[in-house]
Amino acid sequence: MSDPLVAAIAARIRRAIVAGQGFHVYITLPVHPEGSLFDGAVLKQQYWVQQTLLRGDDSLIRRICRSLIARDKDIREASVEEADLQAEVKAGRWKEYLSVMNLRSYGVLADINHKNHYAPHTIGADQATPLYVVTEQCYVHSKLLIVDDAVAIIGSANCNDRSLLGTGDTEIAAVIVDGAAKSMDLGNGVQVITRKFARDLRMKLWRKFLGEEIAVNDGKERGYA
Repeated sequence: MSDPLVAAIAARIRRAIVAGQGFHVYITLPVHPEGSLFDGAVLKQQYWVQQTLLRGDDSLIRRICRSLIARDKDIREASVEEADLQAEVKAGRWKEYLSVMNLRSYGVLADINHKNHYAPHTIGADQATPLYVVTEQCYVHSKLLIVDDAVAIIGSANCNDRSLLGTGDTEIAAVIVDGAAKSMDLGNGVQVITRKFARDLRMKLWRKFLGEEIAVNDGKERGYA
């Protein structure tokens, strides 16, 4: 059974492709599941992520590519040939409609005990303190969906069969649609009704993810608000 969420996202992107409208889906995922990359359970999870996004016959990216080929050739999606599909995936036009992103943190460590004048970056009068840039993934564990700046769905369900089929884990979610409505163009030339809570939440998260929530004024840093 294919994931109904993938089918729903692909169907909405297909509508934009057929109509010639700008539309984009942003998906933020962990770099890899928690745990050792050599652990069987982690490898299995990563395998299914790859199958869902790209490598599976009905993966999200392949569905988008089928829609693009069908539109260009004026044929049914079922008639798209595998060779054409593989070429379309490689061409990367699907990136106009989909972005899959990870989050990483970074910092700088100063090794005050190491006397290495050949370090890439050094500080101090004698240039003897190496600085090392370090980074690691921010493990994305939220269960959040924001649609068209109008609806925010926040809950406990993961985007997998265990959570979504209704036969596994018990989940709960809040669908938030506030009364502060405003008609806006989200960038594709079409006016849509947006809601203050959903839009403010998206903008706040994007500012945080893109590092714009940290500002330096008069030598003082402002943290995440």
